[in-house]
Amino acid sequence: MARRAGIENISLDVMLSLPGQTLEDILQTLQFCIELEVPHISAYLLKIEEGTPFDCQDVRGLCPDEDLQSEHYSRMVCFLEHHGLLQYEISNFSRPGFESQHNLGYWKLVPYLGLGPAAHSFLDGKRFHFERDLPAFLAAKDPWSLRQDDGPGGDFTEFAMLRLRLREGLNLDEAQAYYGVDKEQFRPPPKARQRPARALSVCDNF
Repeated sequence: MARRAGIENISLDVMLSLPGQTLEDILQTLQFCIELEVPHISAYLLKIEEGTPFDCQDVRGLCPDEDLQSEHYSRMVCFLEHHGLLQYEISNFSRPGFESQHNLGYWKLVPYLGLGPAAHSFLDGKRFHFERDLPAFLAAKDPWSLRQDDGPGGDFTEFAMLRLRLREGLNLDEAQAYYGVDKEQFRPPPKARQRPARALSVCDNF
């Protein structure tokens, strides 16, 4: 239906580590996505938060354990890359040129402004949000008075953490230019720089 409406940039979400889910289930779901020829897929591991209904019902015990989750995740990465959807972030895969520009903005600390109840912002090196209260927001003479300060954001630690989520990794030249970080402190000793023999990739025998 989306394609008939002229929309080609389509993304699908996939969930992993569901109760009773097997590798065959995952590959079947991924094959469905591939057959639809979508250019982008986001794949997330189910995380059961403490105190939620899933947690109280002991759904966690029905889900694959961590070792099996790791295996499923690795097989998913290989399957998608085999079909031309390259992993560019921990949970995101795309064909070249279809990476999510919206999410890349967050991961690269591009400033953004969110307006309305529950909206979050990162602007001028600061983070703030509005409470999840629509009536209060609508009734306020000055909605900006409802803004809640979340403190500073965008320091080097955050920059490094977010960049390491990406396949492209941490660019030391950028780190030095933006934060004055001495990039040499991150370089391995000379002996460690010698390139070892190529390790077998998890996808080599896919």
